[in-house]
Formats: sequence, structure tokens, C-alpha cells
Amino acid sequence: MERTPHGEAGHLNIFTRDQDSVITGRGKHARVIAFGPSGEELYMRVDMLWGLRMPTEREMLTAARKDQGLTGRWKLKTTQDYYSNGCNRVECIFARA
Repeated sequence: MERTPHGEAGHLNIFTRDQDSVITGRGKHARVIAFGPSGEELYMRVDMLWGLRMPTEREMLTAARKDQGLTGRWKLKTTQDYYSNGCNRVECIFARA
């Protein structure tokens, strides 16, 4: 079965809208993108798009576990708001708990 692209700009996946993906809790919160972990730290970025709210710490970790297979216990260490490429973003650093 061939999949058809949704044709909407700005989504991470051309076949699945962000709002229909685990990276937004299926439309409950803003887009979460996890990078890592690297050693004792885990970097995540939250893209404040589609009018969705900021995810909780638990929602960020759930998105990373479902999307990237993240394991282990993590605790939010720092956040930093910034603006990049027309989007408000939040940089989130987690430390191993």
C-alpha cells in the first residue's frame, strides 16, 4: 500500500502531520524533538507550533520514549527559550536521575 504525502509545510514527516504523531502527544502539546542521549545528558528541543501548549516534563520524556526508544530515568535540568527560523523554541537539557 502506497502512502500519500499530506502536502502541508512545516511538519517533520511528509506522511504524518505533527498533530497526528507521538512527538506532539497526538495534538496535545507542542512538538518535541529528542537528540541523544550523550553521556549523562539528553538534549530536547520543543518547537512551539500549531497553537499547541508547552509539554510537561513527563510528556517530553514520553514523546522521546515512543519516538526514539529512549530508556532510563531523566530529570529536567535547564530550559532556555529562543527564536529561530520563524519559530519560538525551548531548549531542554535533561540529566540522568
